[in-house]
Amino acid sequence: MKGNMTPIKLKFEDHGNIREWQAEFRYDQDTKDLVKSMGFRWNPGSKTWKTLDHKVAKKLAEYLKNKQARDLANAESEVTDEMDKVAFKMSRALEPIEDINIPCPNHLKYSPYQKAMVEWCLQRYRTGRENLIVADEMGIGKTIEAIGLIQMLGLKQNPSVLVVCPASLKINWEREIRKWDMLGLSVCKVSGSSVDTAPMEDVVIINYDILLKHRTGAISWTGRDWDLIICDEAHYLKNPKAKRSVAVLGGSAKIKNGRPPVLFYPLNGKKLFLTGTPMVNRPIELWPMLKECDPGDLGSDWYRYIREYCDGHRTRYGWDTKGSSNLGKLQGKLRSSIMMRRRSIDVLTQLPPIRRQAIVLPSTSYGNLIRSEWDAYKNYDYILKELEQARSETEDDNLRERVRQLTERQSLAWAELAEARKNVGLAKVDHTLEHVKHVVESRGKVVLFSWHRAVIDQLMLGLEKEALNPVKLTGSSSLEQRQTAVDLFQSQREVKVIVLNLEAGGVGITLTGTEQAGFCTSVCFSELDWRPSTMAQAEARVWRRSVDESAQNVLVHHIVIDGSLDANISNKLLDKQDVIDQAIN
Repeated sequence: MKGNMTPIKLKFEDHGNIREWQAEFRYDQDTKDLVKSMGFRWNPGSKTWKTLDHKVAKKLAEYLKNKQARDLANAESEVTDEMDKVAFKMSRALEPIEDINIPCPNHLKYSPYQKAMVEWCLQRYRTGRENLIVADEMGIGKTIEAIGLIQMLGLKQNPSVLVVCPASLKINWEREIRKWDMLGLSVCKVSGSSVDTAPMEDVVIINYDILLKHRTGAISWTGRDWDLIICDEAHYLKNPKAKRSVAVLGGSAKIKNGRPPVLFYPLNGKKLFLTGTPMVNRPIELWPMLKECDPGDLGSDWYRYIREYCDGHRTRYGWDTKGSSNLGKLQGKLRSSIMMRRRSIDVLTQLPPIRRQAIVLPSTSYGNLIRSEWDAYKNYDYILKELEQARSETEDDNLRERVRQLTERQSLAWAELAEARKNVGLAKVDHTLEHVKHVVESRGKVVLFSWHRAVIDQLMLGLEKEALNPVKLTGSSSLEQRQTAVDLFQSQREVKVIVLNLEAGGVGITLTGTEQAGFCTSVCFSELDWRPSTMAQAEARVWRRSVDESAQNVLVHHIVIDGSLDANISNKLLDKQDVIDQAIN
């Protein structure tokens, strides 16, 4: 085929007895010829290219799957300068060229591919690059890589580091820095209360949504320039007009109604953009980062960029930038200048089979819920100990009556605890939905576990609203419903999430996905169980040694509120896993 073909999106639709596949693309002759040659036929009624033959659809799916590898080869061929070729290869390096020694505690170590990322950043800084993008896939360990870079920069000077991230990741950043730090860095998390002067700790952590509030009326926080600004989940910056983008990259933003917009300059300092999904849907989403990272080339001229890489063209409503073009050339330029990207499959041999991480939500808005939960737990625990003591005593009529009363109180206390835990679970629903959506965009299918029916119902409503086509499996599901839910998740690419009750869905089923429908390598727990065996059984629905090698590496996320019972459970589970890893892995 000649020229740059339009990207193709393969869609599946189930109309009862009829199943059909559609090939969606913006018209050009080469793409039309390709789709037609594979067996798709034009339907003049719906004005779509369709097929009822799954073999035809599979053929196109395999073509699209292999296209990424061809694009990478084409991207490398686009690079002609010898220095750029070296940089291109370094952008996907799994081993450092030099034997760099990153300071870290004795019981921890950086993987070779993580050292390669730190080396790449340092090499890019030496060539004059100030701002860089690390686009490693979710789960590879971008946070640890960034901390390694902080440690290397801190060997030469007292570091001044600003970490900007979603609110749900602030606590995790603080914990990981304290865990890996060997320089004795002071760390501070910034809350919602506005301050004119930036905190003077070595590392300051703040979330996107309140950063602008702290910058109001100032070029930067008074008296503070940064050696390094880390923007985690940097795809949050894809809209240059959004306040969170303005807060980091500069621009004008309206702070309060009725007042004129305030002009903000970019934050001062080297910027490191971390994201597993630098481009969620289309190349135009890269523009804000490119303008910051590569102002002399890719980010120098918006009109040139959209024409060359976004299939930009005028319409009666203005410029259409929703398309894509010359993607091989774009990738070649990115990798030879400002972007590093490795996939999970690339580093599989350096990763443990299951990686667990807590996504800790701040407790600021949930204080009453957390207190109620702990009060209910302490009451239940007290009654349980009283009951155990009574049962150990010599039995008589008075003791039997006391045991009966305590048993009734235990039942009531358990119901009270279950209600308190359900309320905490409901409070996390919106955060859980946001996180699961991001995981789907980064890694594909997700298995989502929860406990309470009310929580599962709310999760299903939210997932349906996000068009993730969820299915569910609970204790009330019939055998037929269970099997249908599993079959749809395993066989249909459009079904992105399955929501399961921990007890009903934790055993007896396989949820690995398939090559045709997409493998599943991600498990999220919206609510946790305090029995490690139940959690391990749930994880095992996804992790199977018998599936394709690329699907063996599973990422597990515990979504918890700081200070909650689930947070306590998660800490114990993760600590136990650290001990096991240090001992035998």
